[in-house]
Amino acid sequence: MVAHLSATIEEDQYYCKVQSNDTIKIQVTTPESYRKLIKQLQDDKIIYHTYQLKHERAYRIVIRNLHHSIPTTQITAELEKQGHKVRNILNVKHRATKEPLPLFFIDLEPKGNNKSVYDMEFLCNMKITVEVPRQKKRIVQCTRCQSYGHTKTYCAKPYACVKCGANHNTTTCTKPSDTPAKCALCGGNHPANYKGCEVYKNLQKTRGKAFNQIPHRPIQQKININDNNQFPPINQNQTPTPMSFIPQTSYSQVLTQNQQSPIMADQLSMFLTYSTRSSTKLPPLHNSLRIVLWNANGLISHKLELQTFLNIHKIDIALISETHFTTRTVFKVPNYKVYHIPHPGDRARGGAAVIIRNSISHHELTHHQNVKFQAANVKVNVKPWPLIVSAVYCPPKHAISSEEYVEFLETYGSKYIIGGDWNAKHTQWGARLTTTKGRNLLEAMNRRNCNHLSTGEPTYWPNDYNKLPDLLDFFIHKGITRNYIQIESNHELSSDHTPVIATLSTHVINQSPVNTLVTNATNWNNFRTYIEDHIIMNIRIKETDDWAKSDLEKAENFAEYLSLVFTPHDSINHHNDKEIEKSLDTPCQMSLPIKAFSPTEVKQQIKKVNQCKAPGYDIITGKILRQLPNKAVVLLTTIFNSMLRLSYFPTIWKFAQIVMIPKPGKPINEVTSYRPISLLPIPSKIFEKLLLNRIRCDTEIHEIIPDYQFGFREHHSTIHQTHRIINKIATSIEEKQYCTAAFLDVAQAFDKVWHTGLLHKIKNKLPSPYYLLLKSYLAERYFQVKYNNAYSSYKLAKSGVPQGSVLGPFLYLIYTADLPTTNNTTIATFADDTALLATDRDPAMASQFLQHHLDLLQEWFKKWKIRINQTKSSQITFTTKRTHCPPVTIDNLQIPVQTEVKYLGLHLDQKLTWQKHIKTKRQHLNLKVQQMSWLLGRKSKLSLENKILIYKCILKPIWTYGVQLWGCAKPSNTKIIQRLQSNVLRSITNAPWYVSNFTLHNDLQIPFVTEEIRRYSTIYHNRLKGHENSCVTELSNPLNIRRRLKRQWPSDLKEHTSRRW
Repeated sequence: MVAHLSATIEEDQYYCKVQSNDTIKIQVTTPESYRKLIKQLQDDKIIYHTYQLKHERAYRIVIRNLHHSIPTTQITAELEKQGHKVRNILNVKHRATKEPLPLFFIDLEPKGNNKSVYDMEFLCNMKITVEVPRQKKRIVQCTRCQSYGHTKTYCAKPYACVKCGANHNTTTCTKPSDTPAKCALCGGNHPANYKGCEVYKNLQKTRGKAFNQIPHRPIQQKININDNNQFPPINQNQTPTPMSFIPQTSYSQVLTQNQQSPIMADQLSMFLTYSTRSSTKLPPLHNSLRIVLWNANGLISHKLELQTFLNIHKIDIALISETHFTTRTVFKVPNYKVYHIPHPGDRARGGAAVIIRNSISHHELTHHQNVKFQAANVKVNVKPWPLIVSAVYCPPKHAISSEEYVEFLETYGSKYIIGGDWNAKHTQWGARLTTTKGRNLLEAMNRRNCNHLSTGEPTYWPNDYNKLPDLLDFFIHKGITRNYIQIESNHELSSDHTPVIATLSTHVINQSPVNTLVTNATNWNNFRTYIEDHIIMNIRIKETDDWAKSDLEKAENFAEYLSLVFTPHDSINHHNDKEIEKSLDTPCQMSLPIKAFSPTEVKQQIKKVNQCKAPGYDIITGKILRQLPNKAVVLLTTIFNSMLRLSYFPTIWKFAQIVMIPKPGKPINEVTSYRPISLLPIPSKIFEKLLLNRIRCDTEIHEIIPDYQFGFREHHSTIHQTHRIINKIATSIEEKQYCTAAFLDVAQAFDKVWHTGLLHKIKNKLPSPYYLLLKSYLAERYFQVKYNNAYSSYKLAKSGVPQGSVLGPFLYLIYTADLPTTNNTTIATFADDTALLATDRDPAMASQFLQHHLDLLQEWFKKWKIRINQTKSSQITFTTKRTHCPPVTIDNLQIPVQTEVKYLGLHLDQKLTWQKHIKTKRQHLNLKVQQMSWLLGRKSKLSLENKILIYKCILKPIWTYGVQLWGCAKPSNTKIIQRLQSNVLRSITNAPWYVSNFTLHNDLQIPFVTEEIRRYSTIYHNRLKGHENSCVTELSNPLNIRRRLKRQWPSDLKEHTSRRW
């Protein structure tokens, strides 16, 4: 047979190799030789099998997040626009439900630009992810000869029946169903496709060993980093031999010769492949590759701890910045190879190094060595990532342009990961702020289509506490799907930088799911049945018997801070404290018990619970409670009624899990810049809501809460309270009076509520059963701080009402319900936001009235342990005159005098022109539009309907807040908002300059700003009539004064006619 091949194919175009079981593997180097060989085998009647040529094989990809309703013809057209010809499209369906999924298998025609498909982010105006298909675990089996390792399409062997093992097609088999099957491979009593067959098991074992095998001797040699990222032969000066084209490992393919063939009498096996690459096959990677980056700030002094770190965390590659090596430095790590590049001045500073495990096949590349980039580069030769790894250090004192970054990244080809200290800050990868170098680096990354990889947490921890931690160390990668990478922080190495570990896996890394009791596959019928069968109704009531780096350190730090916050202020008048405490020991007055709850009330309240509401520590969500059977609802009602009867609130329902939310615009390195949010069990919130409804039914709320308090009350809003203040200011301006106002800031209002004083007021205002129950509600409340996946120790809350609870705001309103008032001033409160106004024609008298009220408040604050932030409070005089009212003080400290203040989200200036508020909103809108330009810009591929929806849901609410009040501003001010709306609509539609604003608004059905002012104001004033609060009802009446100014006030807007311009 070999002689016949020599007569057909040139000798330098094929190679043979004898394998086990008298098999022959023939490998050819050109498509023409391949076709000649197939024809020769067919003419000589030799039994064989082969594979599809690589250049004829479809290039398969997986597209995720693409909606199944999109027609395949549209997908094909969109891909062809991108230069990809589609051969086949398959929409994947759910294995169990057979419902279509947002997942498509697509076969592309093989072309040179196939890999560019992975750079696509949008398809058919939808955000997508393009991935490589997952490797099949099972070995393919031929349905013709039943052998493994090839398919029927490329098999020329005799038929073998899968049922009886005879030499005929399975479709023509006449074997009775009651006759035992016979395997065509091993002769056993089972079909040939049985996965328990010994032949299949042996092949799986052999395949697993070959996949996990990694050579222990690395290939170490230098090549130029710009040589198209191809792996050179071991000796570059040696001409490749024919055997160098043969892969080191392959699957054997069986070719059997017909017994009547005169060429060979024995059975033969042949493996036919076509290969055009001269490189050796890459050794596979075992499971994952762990890469750590670290700025050592001098590596020699950290050698021992680095060795321990590499062994404990099983690090394969370490990327080190600031090694401080020179050309004379010798640094060795057991079982690792070290490649380093020193500073170009050969001084002990800067530098970078790659430390790679000896068992990983790799070779050294040309390094970067200049004052701006110091990078050590190594090529890793393992599957599935034949990629470049690089350790980089960019000194902070050198400015680097985006073009220089692009030139640097271009040298790494199409698949790489670079890690190190870039000394470039940008909020995109988690830094505190954005610098010029960070902006240039991000621009270069976008131009090179590469991505950053960071933890979003600080990696630089300065020794100088006047400096703030920041993120300087991160990875830049290209050609590696993010789903295959996991990133984590570490704080074990001693340096001013902390290491970051990236894990590159051979399979998709599933993120750890959030703890939940409910999944999409939850069987609610079984749930209700289980609860119904196992619930116990007769429950016996128990009788009386430095920098914080890790998540745990941060959680403990927050907990220690909150334990101090949840402590009442120190007392000044101890005699008053004793009197209040003594009042709690007096017997309670006789009162009727609280009316018991019915199961219907409980069930209705459960239905009102938001299913997306965050649960407490018990992870019981509103969705779970809605699925409770009637028997469980009855038991829950029994528990609630027992709490009413015993005046006892369970301890497990008083435990709060606190999540810290950063305050906008505050430094994130300070614990005071976070707002605590308490997550309480949802069953306890349901009870609180039911109890609050009982309080409203059994008491007169308006007798407990004063009318001037608008916070946390139904049918009361911030607009109502601000409207009260504006009416007072407008009256004083029209009457040529001075209106001086003090806006007070209460320090930690909800967190510092004195429990003893609160109970004293509850006892005086509410019936005794409510007092006893609320006393149990406030006693022994514990909390725990949750930060990411870390939990602090338990702490006791000695003061405050829980934020996130239902009763907490109501209790705070009771605590502040007896604020002192005077006849010469107006008080307006919205929860803890307090404003005092005094008016008079004499500025000194107006300040005197205001000062008298502040003195009364100061005495009240001292009595009830409340403190005012004098520095955060402000005083302002509203007038059209040039003179101002004298300053006022509180607690002998002068309140800062301002020319403009912000109250409940609205900016008020001295003349109440609303100019400051409108300009501030315009700046906010400009920033939002800039951030969303990629969605709303002229080049955005988003549909027009979605663009309009984004504008209405995100941008429009910013300027419509309070439009019922600031809409009375001059047209020159309201046009500032109108210009922005016109610009946004023009950008959304990509309209040319000659399209008028009227046409844009009319076609998009977007009202002009003046029309929206009129619509909002009309609805607002119609709702004021018949309000339960007299302070709100008065707002619907026009100002009953002589109007001397030619300007509008909020009450005039309902009569205002809209104007288009």
